[in-house]
Amino acid sequence: ERVLTELGETIKTHPGEAARFLYIHATFGSGKTHLLKLVGLLADDESEFAYLGDRLAEQWPGFDELQRSITDSHV
Repeated sequence: ERVLTELGETIKTHPGEAARFLYIHATFGSGKTHLLKLVGLLADDESEFAYLGDRLAEQWPGFDELQRSITDSHV
């Protein structure tokens, strides 16, 4: 939940700047790739799998907040 909140805050903090890459640092096996896959689903609004991001947001408040941050941003 903390990671999702921080990602959303990063997006909100820099609304006028160019899109940036975030460096995610964590130990082997901590779920970095899994997290990025879920964030990708939240940001997806064009593929046949876009509905999965909406389902995540409906079930988990942290994903809902992050999805709103992504939707409201220029990214």
